[in-house]
Amino acid sequence: MCLAHSDICPNRLYRQFVEIENRPLVFSSKFFRLAVCLALIDGDKKVVVTRRNINMKIFPRAWVLPGGHVEPKESLEDAVIRELMEETGVEILSGPDSSYTYKDQKCKLSPYYAFESVSVRIYDGSEPPNSCHLILFFAIELSQKSSDIELKLCPREVDAAVWLSFSQLEVILSNKNHIDGFIEGLEVNEDASIKKSKFELELFRPPYPNKLLGGISKAHNCALRFLIQSKKPSL
Repeated sequence: MCLAHSDICPNRLYRQFVEIENRPLVFSSKFFRLAVCLALIDGDKKVVVTRRNINMKIFPRAWVLPGGHVEPKESLEDAVIRELMEETGVEILSGPDSSYTYKDQKCKLSPYYAFESVSVRIYDGSEPPNSCHLILFFAIELSQKSSDIELKLCPREVDAAVWLSFSQLEVILSNKNHIDGFIEGLEVNEDASIKKSKFELELFRPPYPNKLLGGISKAHNCALRFLIQSKKPSL
């Protein structure tokens, strides 16, 4: 498993500030909040990516992996499969021996990446950070193809979803050239019903927010890069 630390992490910026200004280090009274996200991979090596509702206070319209905060006394594994169910309707069942199944087919759930998230608010580094998150990313591989995995989006949190192949993600995350083409996915109507839609691949280009007010957020960008690299067959 890999642990990554953002280059614009508020803790890093604050420590740099006190060292440059030769000031005493003041420890924040705030605790880290713990979040989990899940890379749901189908039998064709496609990953489901969701778009956060436009009304969300944090990262509206960002494209992310399903996930959210861990509740008190909740295990990380329970939290990540709960968040997947709440946001996409995909139900992963857990057994007493730490086994997991989807539609009676066994699947393996495992953590693979951790990322220290940046502060939501604009931060100049002169005071202890007022909020930080540690995001633990899990991956689970299903034998079913995406066409056999029904998504039931939660409109309050998620207003769109697409399945992106590893090759599409590599092109998107390379962020080098204009990305031509569209991809089919699901989108929530104003009445909360779900419709099929087509999305420009440019919508997913990092960094968030991009010129189309979308984009894959930084933590998820890094986590997806690591996931793709780790899943490539060794030569």
